Amino acid sequence: MSSKLTNWLDSFLPAKLSDDQDSIRRHRLFITINFLITLFAISYGVMSYFIGFEVGVYAMIVSAVFFFLQPYLLKAGIHLYTMGLIFGMYTLFLNTVLVMYSGGLFISPVTPFIVLTSPIVLIFSNYKAAFFSPFFQCSM
Repeated sequence: MSSKLTNWLDSFLPAKLSDDQDSIRRHRLFITINFLITLFAISYGVMSYFIGFEVGVYAMIVSAVFFFLQPYLLKAGIHLYTMGLIFGMYTLFLNTVLVMYSGGLFISPVTPFIVLTSPIVLIFSNYKAAFFSPFFQCSM
């Protein structure tokens, strides 16, 4: 089972990817993170439906599609650096919307996204983008 999953994830690697092991590892990590967040978005959307959080339902429908398409865009040839920046900007926007409409930061289940956005952006882009992302999120 593990080899089938690995082969499936490797099918999303860009065709012109170098043989550098660090680059391959970062691409695989990006693909895995996006699929895991897709599952989180689906479960958050279902939970939002049951608690009557309409904004959360619609935001998670869009988010599930967004995060599911990220590996396909990477495979199509968009550079990982660009994808990391897009990931960070979208997550920042998503966090802002969800926290604003859910009643505040202290009761929001998206708090892990707020904490994890900077390290994820750092892995895929650069330190400047990762350094400034928490400051923008703190202004929510």
